[in-house]
Amino acid sequence: MATDRQVASNRRNGALSRGPKTLAGKARSSRNAVKHGLSIAITSDRASSREIEVLARKLAQLGAGDSLGQARLAAEAELELNRVRGAFEAVLTRAGVVGGGVDEAERAAALIRALPELEKLDRYERRAFSKRKRALLNL
Repeated sequence: MATDRQVASNRRNGALSRGPKTLAGKARSSRNAVKHGLSIAITSDRASSREIEVLARKLAQLGAGDSLGQARLAAEAELELNRVRGAFEAVLTRAGVVGGGVDEAERAAALIRALPELEKLDRYERRAFSKRKRALLNL
């Protein structure tokens, strides 16, 4: 059982952890999930939906039986991987890692600065790889 001192400490700490208070802070935090758009389902984009369908039909021809559903999942994952790779490339370009005109020391420093953002993108890449692998095994 917690002591009175611990309960008071927990309440003080909890009062500080309730999210942004100002309008500017609330607006900034509301945009956290859409910074790169990778958390949005790829199927929500009509152009991507058409690409998924075309790729799924090609993959389904390689599979056996009722494979169109698994082919769709594999196609979605493949296009998600392309989207993540594009985001990786954008981060590296923005950081100055990709492209000429910089020496190796500058490129290394830029890469170190970009690592936190690249680590965040890695989560989406691993998820898409796993989704594609499962779908292709079931195909």
